[in-house]
Amino acid sequence: MYEQPQSKAWEIQAIIYALESELQRLDALGAGIAAIHVNAAIEQLRSNLAIVNDNSLGAFDPSMLCQVKDRTGSSPQSKSHSRD
Repeated sequence: MYEQPQSKAWEIQAIIYALESELQRLDALGAGIAAIHVNAAIEQLRSNLAIVNDNSLGAFDPSMLCQVKDRTGSSPQSKSHSRD
């Protein structure tokens, strides 16, 4: 049976979230070499996610979940840091 691109995108994103959590644990334990490999896997999955999204009608973009406006009509502040 053909798997829908949207469900594949959600599956890839779930794996990315899990690996990001493990990456934090590896960093905390000082496992630098393992962390490098996990980070490489995350980057590869992000690349795969971009390909899946380009082939679907309604591309999944998890960053858009943070862009939903609240009841006051303002969007949440960005998590970017200033260069003070």
